[in-house]
Amino acid sequence: MADEDRSRKDRDMVLAPNEWMLVRDLTKGNVDVFVGPCKMSLSNTDQPVVFDDRTKRFQDADLTRAVQTFLTAPEGYYIVLKNPAVGGKQPSGQGKNNTADLSVGRKVNIPGSASFPLWPGQMGKVLKGHHIRSNQYVLSRVYDEDAARKNWKSAVVKPAGSVEGGRDDGFGPLLDDGPAAGQDVQTENLTMGQQLIVKGTDVAFYIPPTGVEVVKDENGNLVREAVTLERLEYCLLRDQNGNKRYEHGPAVVFPKPTEIFSEREYTDAGGKILKTRKFRAIELNENSGIYIKVISDYEEDGVEHKVGEELFITGKDRMIYFPREEHAIVKYDSSEIHYGIAIPSGEARYVLDRNKGDVSIVRGPKVFLPDPRHQVITRRILPYRTLSRLYPGNTEAVEHNAKLAGVDVSTYMASGQAVMAASASMLASASSGLEGLTIGLAA
Repeated sequence: MADEDRSRKDRDMVLAPNEWMLVRDLTKGNVDVFVGPCKMSLSNTDQPVVFDDRTKRFQDADLTRAVQTFLTAPEGYYIVLKNPAVGGKQPSGQGKNNTADLSVGRKVNIPGSASFPLWPGQMGKVLKGHHIRSNQYVLSRVYDEDAARKNWKSAVVKPAGSVEGGRDDGFGPLLDDGPAAGQDVQTENLTMGQQLIVKGTDVAFYIPPTGVEVVKDENGNLVREAVTLERLEYCLLRDQNGNKRYEHGPAVVFPKPTEIFSEREYTDAGGKILKTRKFRAIELNENSGIYIKVISDYEEDGVEHKVGEELFITGKDRMIYFPREEHAIVKYDSSEIHYGIAIPSGEARYVLDRNKGDVSIVRGPKVFLPDPRHQVITRRILPYRTLSRLYPGNTEAVEHNAKLAGVDVSTYMASGQAVMAASASMLASASSGLEGLTIGLAA
């Protein structure tokens, strides 16, 4: 008798307020929802179950595990509910609720405050509303264009301060869908998969309407960081179509939906490898410059520049240089900046004109900045007969010229052909300008 009472007690279901449970009828297969507060005794054909979100199957459970609390979203939160009920009604009242018809495969966004149990087969997630600072943004995506058009006005939007053109009439945020930042989205143009940028300079708080979801970044964050640039700083954004865009400070830079920030790795004082999306402008002086190849037609200060044109910008022309999308920097040995060469008094340098083939002499004292478009510093290999007249008995000069010629001292002293061949090769290499030269985009 005591065992029967204990068994009957183990089958008693007591639900408190804000609790619910799923029970499957083993004879019919129906799964019903019981909502508290209520008490009832389960028969031998009643089996408590839970719905597994991963496998999408009902699993048997004991009474303790089967009892669940309501899905609750306070103010400032929202619920993403999958497989909503037809008509949008959730289980209510006290006691048993028969299974409802579900719109399987659909999902809705329900702003808080809201609290309810789930029908069998439903899944829900509570998310915090998106508080966006002025240097942050949210990337949202349309997953159901019809629902987005229908529910656009249900978006929860709080404009950031006194935004020009901003409003709080419930229509929706000021979004950037690519063509023009800060303009209202035309709902009739919304398409599935379309991505939209919600800027923190326009919107301080955002909950998307049904049909729109917020996309996580590679680190799982829903709110993303824009790039804040100070003076003498710039950033590079690359589009999916291959185009690039440079922005320089002071500014807060937001990407378009199809753009990503270019990053560069660097090592901090502790040896840790970090990444940055902000770069320093190139600072020049009168004795330094950068070699530029024009890769797209553009006009600047009334001057037209064509594709293929080469520019050499020095500090005399521009003390601070910010890269632009029409420029590619030509580098020698991975160096962006070309520096002047100090020529002391009494010394000189041979300079080869790459276009004409002429060799001239630049005498010191001066700081000489060769124009890499047509000037190359080169060296002359003296034949042994000439060297012996200029520097009689100077073994160091003999060894130096032999090293430049790439031969040993005895060969250098005996053969003038080796010296001539080495000189021709050196001039050809300097004239071509290909050794150590690369063309790359600024990071």
